[in-house]
Amino acid sequence: MTSHVVTNASKSGHIDIVKWAVEKGVKITYYALRGAIYCDNYELFVFLHKSGFDLDECLALIALKTKNTRIFDYICEKTEIELKDIAYEIVESGSVEMMKILLENAEIDLNDIAYMIAECGSAEMMKILLENGLEYSSNFYHFAEMSENEELITFFNENGYGRFIDEMDALS
Repeated sequence: MTSHVVTNASKSGHIDIVKWAVEKGVKITYYALRGAIYCDNYELFVFLHKSGFDLDECLALIALKTKNTRIFDYICEKTEIELKDIAYEIVESGSVEMMKILLENAEIDLNDIAYMIAECGSAEMMKILLENGLEYSSNFYHFAEMSENEELITFFNENGYGRFIDEMDALS
């Protein structure tokens, strides 16, 4: 029996087959863990990890990109992966839930995240930052313009932020 059995069963979410194969000594591969992430099977993922496979940043990014927050949380909890080191990937993924996890668990400058959002994030993400104490800067607007982030430009304009808001505040 080969590791393909575990990988294919994992991709399909068949935990009983995976457990049986592992008990028979079939080697677990990286692809089996990926399969558990893609089929959104937390129990299977944890079983495979506990059966001896190491977790890494690549698996965390796969969980992030598939918006599998439960497995992502598990990987971060069991490893020394720093959320701040994958902040850009979180913003790029578009996952508001992951963004909230980042803000709750990582020591990171809100301005740094705001620039990432201006480049490739969503208005909802920027709103969360502003609600969490980010001080608006017209630089965010300019950066969104340079990145052609129309959603964010619209958000800024519709919510009283704008291109020259800092300068207007300085004049008052």
